[in-house]
Amino acid sequence: MRDWLDVAQARGLPGLRLVLSAGVPGPWGEAAKGLFFAKKIAYTRVKQMPGEANAELRAWTGHDNAPQAIYQGEPARIAWPELIFLAERLAPEPALVPASPAERVQMFGLAHELAGENGLGWSRRLMMLHGTLSLPASVLPEAHPVREQVQALGRKYGYSQSASQAAPARVAGILRLLSDQLAEQQRRGCDRDDRVQRDDQRRAARRQAGEGAEEEEVVGKNAGHAE
Repeated sequence: MRDWLDVAQARGLPGLRLVLSAGVPGPWGEAAKGLFFAKKIAYTRVKQMPGEANAELRAWTGHDNAPQAIYQGEPARIAWPELIFLAERLAPEPALVPASPAERVQMFGLAHELAGENGLGWSRRLMMLHGTLSLPASVLPEAHPVREQVQALGRKYGYSQSASQAAPARVAGILRLLSDQLAEQQRRGCDRDDRVQRDDQRRAARRQAGEGAEEEEVVGKNAGHAE
């Protein structure tokens, strides 16, 4: 992996360029890094500066946010399903998307609850924005740069008082869903382990029974020779 590059340095490079927020380990950026790490796909890191205009980046890709994945001369991919399918195409193995349609629907549904609009990350961000924007002006003045920056993020990501008030219940519901899903997967894993163990025991019993029968046959033949 190369060191951080700015947009001007990255635009003319071949291969995969991954736009990430410099200095901020945002959840979507870390997820994108993990996706390409799991696939062992090399990429060049390109700086996106949080809270800034990123005009040069927008002129290149049409977007000013992160993460973004730009492969060769193809359009930038910014949505999490696009990132997944790009990684699958560049490195089919190990496959991260199930072959079964039913399992694929479940996977993308759970992924949306984590990374999509109104999902876990989205809702937690609304809660964080509310924590700043609800501060009284005596603590954080209206013209303070931090408040202005957070207000800009709020406009970009659908902040409102009602949305922020609904966010905690949505977060709790998603966490319950994920907890139930994990418990179900663990249960299925235990059931599968039990089945494998029972199958091993049955095979071992058949082998022992077969070996016992062979021994009896040998003993019988030897007894016949002795007569």
